[in-house]
Amino acid sequence: MAEGIGKFIATNQAEEALRESEERYRRLVENSPEAIAVNCLEKFVYINAAGAKLLGANSPREIIGQSVWKFIPPDYIEIEKKRLQQVQKQGKQTHLQEEKLIRLDGEVIDVEIVGIPYTYDGKAATQIIIRDITERKQAQEKLVYEALHDPLTGLPNRSLFFDRLRLALRRSRQHPNYQFAVLFLDLDRFKVINDSLGHTIGDKLLVAIGKRLQNCIKGSDTLARLGGDEFTILMEYPPGINYATRVAVKINQELAKPVYIEGHEVFTTASIGIVASRGNFADSADRNQLDICPIYNNPEDLLRDADIAMYRAKALGKARYEVFDLTMHSQAISLLDLENDLRRAVEMIKQNPANSQFRLNYQPIICLFTGQITGFEALLRWHHPTKGLISPAQFIPIAEETGLIVPLGMWILRAACHQLTIWQQEFNCQYKEYNGKLTTNNTQEMFLVSDSLPHRQNGNSKCSSTCSIYNSSCQFPTSNLTISVNLSSKQLSQANLVEEIEDILQETNCQPNSLKLEITETVIMENVSLATQMLNKLKNQNIKLSIDDFGTGYSSLSYLHQFPINTLKIDRSFVSRLDLDGSGQPLKIVSAIIALAHNLGLEIIAEGIETQDQMQQLQQLQCNKGQGYWFSKPLESHHATELLRNFQNKAVGSRE
Repeated sequence: MAEGIGKFIATNQAEEALRESEERYRRLVENSPEAIAVNCLEKFVYINAAGAKLLGANSPREIIGQSVWKFIPPDYIEIEKKRLQQVQKQGKQTHLQEEKLIRLDGEVIDVEIVGIPYTYDGKAATQIIIRDITERKQAQEKLVYEALHDPLTGLPNRSLFFDRLRLALRRSRQHPNYQFAVLFLDLDRFKVINDSLGHTIGDKLLVAIGKRLQNCIKGSDTLARLGGDEFTILMEYPPGINYATRVAVKINQELAKPVYIEGHEVFTTASIGIVASRGNFADSADRNQLDICPIYNNPEDLLRDADIAMYRAKALGKARYEVFDLTMHSQAISLLDLENDLRRAVEMIKQNPANSQFRLNYQPIICLFTGQITGFEALLRWHHPTKGLISPAQFIPIAEETGLIVPLGMWILRAACHQLTIWQQEFNCQYKEYNGKLTTNNTQEMFLVSDSLPHRQNGNSKCSSTCSIYNSSCQFPTSNLTISVNLSSKQLSQANLVEEIEDILQETNCQPNSLKLEITETVIMENVSLATQMLNKLKNQNIKLSIDDFGTGYSSLSYLHQFPINTLKIDRSFVSRLDLDGSGQPLKIVSAIIALAHNLGLEIIAEGIETQDQMQQLQQLQCNKGQGYWFSKPLESHHATELLRNFQNKAVGSRE
């Protein structure tokens, strides 16, 4: 009996311990911050308070008895059924899974779920532990978004664009007729706008441009900002290359419209390079393009070629597009070779200036009132040892872009000042500058210079065999003879520019008031504040300053009086139309520029005079001075010296 009582007590104690254990577990589950539920026969038979709250219920009673599939997005139901079957079949806990659930209020949340085999009322069931990871997923998605999108415009960035372009290239290899096109855009004059109006307005302009570009393309296209003022567009399945070019035209039409930002009216355009997949040409009339359309294996090569086409568009005048072909690639290689040659040539002038491949030619500047030579403009020429004479239009832009223009510009300045000192020492007579005004018949009093001029003997002159550059009463200018040298934007931004010029003037024994530095409007407007500050420093050194190519840049008349300049130079594009356009519009423009210069007390020089009619019209408009092939082409230094001697001899002869 005692043994039976002992067993009874032990059993009661075991049952009590089990009840206590189950109660502890129940309380643990009920009060757990983790959502815990039991699924039996595809229905919730149990869920704790945390689980009910997670699913959007006020109490567990609202969830118990409901189908578990009510809370699973339709696209995930079949996947979840297979997972539940796997738990029951294998009798093992599932690995942590990321899923989505639908709350009672319809909100979709991200969760992590673990399924554990369970028995409920003798039936196979699954205990589910659920953790809400929505905030974590949102933070992750935000990080991914920020990693793949431009923070300023919200557009895809370089990384995302390259991913999509890489996918397009893969498709094009798998499907030869698959079509896509890439447009590479670089804004024209954005740096001028950014520097003159400030980075805040520049940023707002980029945002506005991004929105306009989106309005020009389809929703399936990818518009990205690569950085700075560069944008790219990936167009998939365009109906032929002509569609891509039409979009490029539309883009520039949209960008040409003014953007109003903080009281400023801003205009811009884009230079656009286009690369099209071979599929674009497969069924078109332009099938010969297949022969010059590259096959790409990676996005870097394709963007490189789009960039080449963009720069070609910029070189051809901006605000336009160019479609890439293989001939452009060979041209780009040639430009790279030219850049390397230019670097070696510039390095050579640093080490041994006497063996320089560069030469200076000098074009005389003539007083249109007296026919006197008042100065020369120094113009750079490159005599390549194997390629011969290379046009400045080919290598000066490269020098500007690479910064080689800085040491090259200092060499030009030193050589020009040295040559001017030689001339001033050889031709040491004095003259008094003529300040009168020329009447129409004064041109008949000028001497005629025949083919005895050195530049006439080679037959290369664009003008007739005689030209009027002497006046019978003129005296030969020497001590006031000036030399004009172009100054680039890179040079103007050098902090030690004034000191370097002072050193050169002292080294060459050249008087500061004999030196004229020519700066284009565009260079000044790139950074008005910096340019004005630097020009004032140069002016304080008694150096003369000219605005070159006036009328072709973007300067405002409101700025003009702020610049410490001495001279305006009328661009040759206006002068060349004086005797070609019968409407009189070019004449009005030139007349307005001359009147502006006179009103501001500035000297005025007309560039590119090539005919007698142009010269006479400029005289009648009271233009002070001029230069051009009507008088003389740019001359090598010894020919310019001979020209000066001829002038001196003629002037002495006229006095005798």
